[in-house]
Amino acid sequence: MRNNIQLKIGLVVGLIFGCLLIVNKPVLAEPIAVLTPSIIDVSGKARDIFEYNVKIKNQTTAKLQLYAIVNDIDSTAGELAAADVGSLDRTGSLSSWLEISRGVIGVMPNEEAVVPLKIKVSMYALPGKYYATIKFANGANRELAEAADALGGQPELIINLAVEDNIVERAENSDFSVGHNLNLVDRADLHVDIKNAGNKDLMPKGRVIIYDRKNTEVGVLGINEEQRLIVPTEKGAFNMSWTSHGKLGKFKAKLEVEYGANGKRDLQDTIYFWILPWQMFLLFGGIIFALIFSLILLFIRLVRQKIRRHLAAQEKDPVINLKFKQRK
Repeated sequence: MRNNIQLKIGLVVGLIFGCLLIVNKPVLAEPIAVLTPSIIDVSGKARDIFEYNVKIKNQTTAKLQLYAIVNDIDSTAGELAAADVGSLDRTGSLSSWLEISRGVIGVMPNEEAVVPLKIKVSMYALPGKYYATIKFANGANRELAEAADALGGQPELIINLAVEDNIVERAENSDFSVGHNLNLVDRADLHVDIKNAGNKDLMPKGRVIIYDRKNTEVGVLGINEEQRLIVPTEKGAFNMSWTSHGKLGKFKAKLEVEYGANGKRDLQDTIYFWILPWQMFLLFGGIIFALIFSLILLFIRLVRQKIRRHLAAQEKDPVINLKFKQRK
């Protein structure tokens, strides 16, 4: 009898516990919208562009006002907080390569909206795998949408992008110039700016060859003999001086630079300049002054000689002189 009572009590407790489990069992909420696609898995190289149309199907009976919230995902740290696109690292942030409407996206009940998405892989992208998420959070404004996103459960698009190793070696001669086109000393100061317009460190090497007016080589200046590296997007400035050692006149400077580990490439340019030291100006000025002064003296001498001949002719021929006076 006692055992029957205990059995009944056990059955009652079990039924009550089972009912509590059923009542407290969480009910999975239906998503407010369905995304197509929900995952984008793609691979490419720097400068590649991928375009998609993301379809958003409203699963509710109310109008949705969705805002795209873009976040990078770190493979170890997980989802990163959203940041201003302008402050992101263009070499390693997938979210900075995404172009999608940041305004409100209205979707009526049981209807579908299409949102263009563009992935523009940065020219400076480093090889590797990158992850990002785009959540379409519902809210009357962006602030409320971000608050809803913080609670979770918003429609989400996951993007996996593998950037392949695409080495771009390209240099640009952004400036090859001389300090002064006319140099009043026997020295010319030359300047070269070389910009790394690729995505790999460069070590340019080369020379500047100086020619005189007869196109005869009269000097050679080395460039980057110290073997400096120029990182992507940066410029390398190289300054040098050439002394003419008494040579004067117009000179030509020819730039010849090589760079690149995967097949040599070259940069070339040409400029012209003059070297006329101030001492030579004084000498030339003195010579010109002496010539002008000599010409003036010669002119005065010729005029005096002409006057003397004229007076002498008058003294020898008074009749002519008389006629001359009568004519007047």
